[in-house]
Amino acid sequence: MNNNSHIENDDIILFKDGWPQISDYIKTLINFIQNEEYKDTNIKKKNNNNNKKIFNNKEYMKIYTLIYNLSIQRDPWDYQEELYSKQKEITQQYFMNIVLEKLNNSNNLIKEMNKQWEFFKIYSKWMSLFFMYLDRFWVLSTNNDSINKCCNNIFEIEIYEKINEKLTNNLIDLIKKNNFQLEDNYILIKNIISIYEILSDDLNYYIYDFEKPFLEYQIENYKIINQKLILEISSINIIREINNIINREIEEKNKYINNITKKKLCDILINEFIISNINIILNNEHWGFNKLLNNNNFDDLSMMYLLLKKTVTDESSKSISGLIKMNNIFLKFINNNSKNIIDNYINDLKDLNIKKDISSNIFIKKIIKLYNHYNNITLLYFNKEPIFCKSILECIVYIVNKDEYNMALLLSKYCDKIFKKGGSKLIDESIEKEMDNLIILFNCLNNKDIFLESYRILLSKRILNNNLNSNDDEKKMISKLKLNCGNQNVSNLVGMLNDIEICKDLTITFEKKFKNEKILNNFKITVLTNGFWPTYSEIKMNIPIQLQGYKSIFENYYKNNTSSKKLSWIYNLGSCELIMKINNKKYTIMLSLLQTCVLMMFNNSINLSFNNIYNNLSMKVENIYGSNELVLKKILHSLIFGKYKILIKQTENKSIKNTDIFNINTKFKCKLNR
Repeated sequence: MNNNSHIENDDIILFKDGWPQISDYIKTLINFIQNEEYKDTNIKKKNNNNNKKIFNNKEYMKIYTLIYNLSIQRDPWDYQEELYSKQKEITQQYFMNIVLEKLNNSNNLIKEMNKQWEFFKIYSKWMSLFFMYLDRFWVLSTNNDSINKCCNNIFEIEIYEKINEKLTNNLIDLIKKNNFQLEDNYILIKNIISIYEILSDDLNYYIYDFEKPFLEYQIENYKIINQKLILEISSINIIREINNIINREIEEKNKYINNITKKKLCDILINEFIISNINIILNNEHWGFNKLLNNNNFDDLSMMYLLLKKTVTDESSKSISGLIKMNNIFLKFINNNSKNIIDNYINDLKDLNIKKDISSNIFIKKIIKLYNHYNNITLLYFNKEPIFCKSILECIVYIVNKDEYNMALLLSKYCDKIFKKGGSKLIDESIEKEMDNLIILFNCLNNKDIFLESYRILLSKRILNNNLNSNDDEKKMISKLKLNCGNQNVSNLVGMLNDIEICKDLTITFEKKFKNEKILNNFKITVLTNGFWPTYSEIKMNIPIQLQGYKSIFENYYKNNTSSKKLSWIYNLGSCELIMKINNKKYTIMLSLLQTCVLMMFNNSINLSFNNIYNNLSMKVENIYGSNELVLKKILHSLIFGKYKILIKQTENKSIKNTDIFNINTKFKCKLNR
C-alpha cells in the first residue's frame, strides 16, 4: 500500500466477495433479536450482564473493517454507494418479511408492536455502528440520510403506514379498558405513543393518528360520566366529585401523554365538567353561591372558588372564565347588602327622633364592617382573587359617592370623633386598624378635597381647644393621607401640627424669660402660620387692660425674636379661665375670650346696659358674622341662657334688645367649683 487511504490493486476486495460476509452478519443480528434467546425487549441496563452479547469486539471490528475497506478503494472499486443501497434493501426485506408478518399474525398487536419497536432500535443502532464510516463521510458528502434515519424511513413506510390505523384502534381500546393496576401497562402505552412522536419530525403522526382519536374518545367518555354524575349527586358534593375526577384523570393521563396533549385534555375536562355545569354549581337554590354566602359556608365557598379557578387557563380565558360569572354573583350580593345599609341610613335621616351624628357614625361603621367582612372572605377563601377585591371596592365607591349625603363631611366628622379627647376609646392596635379602614373609604371618595378641607377645620378645633387625644395618632393619620394623596394635599395639616410643636418651644423660652413675672404664669399664646390654618375672620375690639398688658409683653418678645413675621390677633379663637366670686364662694369658669371681656366689665359696675357694653368693647366684625350688635347679642345670650347662667337681664323674654340692662346673677349656684 502506497497510501493509507487507498488499497493497492493486489489487495482489492470485490463487492461480490465482500457483501455476502456483511449480509451474513446482518442476518445474524436479525436472527439474534428475533429468536427466543433475546427476551428482554426493553434492554434494561440493570440486566445487561445477564443478556447474551450479540457480537464481541473481534467480530464487530471484522465487519467494520470490511465495510471500511470496501469504502476506501479507488474507482472503479469504490463501493460506498452500493453498500448504502444494499443496507437499505436488506433492511426493507427484514421489515417486510419478518416484522410486518409477525405484527399481522399477532393476537396482541400492542405488545407485539412494543417488542418489534425495541428490536428495531437495537437493529438501527447496530446498523449505524456497522456503517459508521459511510455516515461520517459518504452520507455527509452526498446529502443522503444517515443510516439511522434511513432505518426510520423504511420502518415508517413498510410498517407504520400499513398498520397505523389498526394500531391506533387497538391503543384506544387498551386505554378504554382503563386497566392500569400495573405500572407496566402505563409503560406499554407510553412506548407505543413514542412511536408516533419519533417517526414524524413535525409530530403529524402523533397529532392526527393518535391525539385526535384519543381526545375524541375522551370527550365522548366525559359526557357520559358527567350526565351520570348530575343524575346521581344533587348536593354540594358534586363539586368535590368533579374536582376528584379532574385530578384523577390528569394524574392518570399524565403518565403517558405529552405536555401538548395534557393541555388540550385539561381544556376538555374543564369544558365538560365545569363550564357545562356552571349554572348548576353557581345558581342551585340549596347550595349555590348565594346560599353559601348567606350561610357563611366558607369552606364550601373556597372549594367552589378553587374549582372555578381551573377555568382560567391563560390570559385569553379570563374574560369567559367561571370566575367572572362567580364574581358577577358576588358583586350583586354585596350590592344588595350595600343598598340595605344606604336605605337604613336615609330613613334614619328622615326620623326626627334619631340624632344625626350618631346615625352617621353607625352608617360609617357599617360600611367599614361590610368592607372588612367581604375582604376577609376574599383573602382567606378566594386567595386574594383580584377581580373579587375589585368588586368589593366598586361597592364601597358606590356607597361613599351617593348624592343623598355628603360622605366627605361625614367621614371627616367620624375622624374627629376618634381623634379628639373623650371620643372613641380605642387601644393602639384598634385605632391603627381604624385609620386603615378610614383610608380605604377616603381612597374611594370622589371629592377628596372636601374631606381634606373639613378635616383641616376640625383638626384646627381639636388643636385650639386643646382637645387632641394623641398627637402621635394625628401624625400617623396625616402620614397615611400623605401616602395616598401626596404631600402637597396634606402640607397644611403637617404645618398645623408643626406650629403646635414650635409653640411648645416658644412657650418654654417665653416662660423662662419672664419666670419672675408671676402674672404671666398662666398666659399661653398659640401662634398660627397663615396659610396652614383655615381662614379666620377677625373681630376687632377693646380688651381689658389686664389682657392688654399681656398682649404688649408678648408682642415685644415675639418681635425681637422673629423680626420677619407680623402678628395678627384673633380674639374670637381665644379662651380664658375666669375666677368668679359669688356669695363668698369661688368658681373657676372656662370662657371664650369674648365672653371674658364682657364679664370683666362687671368688676366695676353692678349693672350695665347693652349700649354701655357695646360702646366699651367698640367691637368691629367682618360681614361673615353679621352686624356688630348681633355678635354682641349672641355673646350675652350664651351668658344669660346657657347651661351656666352667669348674667341675668331685667326683662323676662329670651330675646336681647338694645334697651336691656344686665346684672351678675347673684343667685348663681353650682356643685362644681370648676
